Amino acid sequence: MPAALVSALCASVLCVLSSASTHADNYEFWLASSRDWAARRGFYLNLESSCEPGARCALKDLKLVLGVADGSEWRYLSVPME
Repeated sequence: MPAALVSALCASVLCVLSSASTHADNYEFWLASSRDWAARRGFYLNLESSCEPGARCALKDLKLVLGVADGSEWRYLSVPME
């Protein structure tokens, strides 16, 4: 996927995430998911960010997160989008 398209997608997601609430919290935009939390099986791929109260989320705070579970535990890989 071209870098310009990824940047545009990330900026769009940040606009939605930053306008969703005015309190500090983690925001997630799910790209793909097939999981059973209780059985610890599956995977997910999402974009995550958090903001201070009253502030807009910044692209530098956005992370791409992959979660994978094999039936015994969840493992996570997080990559900053900078």
